[in-house]
Order: sequence, then C-alpha cells, then structure tokens
Amino acid sequence: MRHQSDHNPLFLALIFSTVKHATPFKFFKVWTSHEDCRQLVIDNWSKSVRGQGMSRLQAKFRNLKTGFKLWNRNVFGDVDSQVKFAIDEVKHIQLLIDAEGFSDQLYLQDLEAQLLLTKALNFQEQIWKEKARDQNIICGDRNTAYFHRVSKIRAATDEQNRKRTVLPK
Repeated sequence: MRHQSDHNPLFLALIFSTVKHATPFKFFKVWTSHEDCRQLVIDNWSKSVRGQGMSRLQAKFRNLKTGFKLWNRNVFGDVDSQVKFAIDEVKHIQLLIDAEGFSDQLYLQDLEAQLLLTKALNFQEQIWKEKARDQNIICGDRNTAYFHRVSKIRAATDEQNRKRTVLPK
C-alpha cells in the first residue's frame, strides 16, 4: 500500500559565479603597533603622483593601500598558521625536554618558543577583536566559540549580500 503524501521531489540547481571580486581593503589598528608601520606610511605617501586635488589624494591612498596589502602579507602573513606553527614549536621543544632531559639550551629554546606563541596568540586575538564588530567581544568577552560563530555568520551574510548586489557583466 502506498502512502499518500503532499510532498513533492525538489530539483535544485546551484550555479556558482566564476567572476572574482576584489575583497575590500580593511585597515587593522594592530598594524600601528608594529615599528615599521610609520615608515611604510611615510614611504608610500611621499611617492610622487600625477594629477590635481582629489585625484592626487586618491592616487596616494591607492599607493598606501597597495603598500599595506603587501606589507601585511610579508610581515604578518596568515595569523592562524603562525599560531599553529608556534604551538608545534612549543610541543617539539617540550618533547625534546622529555626525551633528552632538562638543559640550559633547551630551557632557553622553550622560553623563546613560549614568547613566540604568546605574541602570535595576542596578535590573533587583536585581529579577531577588530573583525568582531561586537561590543561584547571588543569590551572583553573572551568566549571564543561564540565569537568565531558570530564572525563567520556575519562574513557569510556579507558575502551573500555582496553577491546579490553585483550584477554579471
């Protein structure tokens, strides 16, 4: 005996756009804490550009944006991979201490690795705080699971909105 159902099969076709869109430039305040940031701004701003008035200003900002993008990629790189690398380095040194015993050299290496890990985690936290746009996170709520979930949802929503507003050429 067949069951009568009001449900019908659903045919779904997903079409993904192959058009690549430029990601918007975002300046992170944490960059200003780096000793090379001021010099980067001075160098890029002092480049000569053609034009008058607002077109010169726009060209200078374009130079600065390009400089910051390259500098961020070269100096800071992928923050999450730096944290992973630092954690792996600490684990490796601690395994050496367990295997070979404690020595002054391994102790110093462990201190350096711990310092590298602390710096990487602090930088990652500062970046995520700026990306959060949530006052609970910015003002000190350290619930990282909640924070990551909210920021990923916001990023996905922003991406969907951007896809809706861009018309194909």
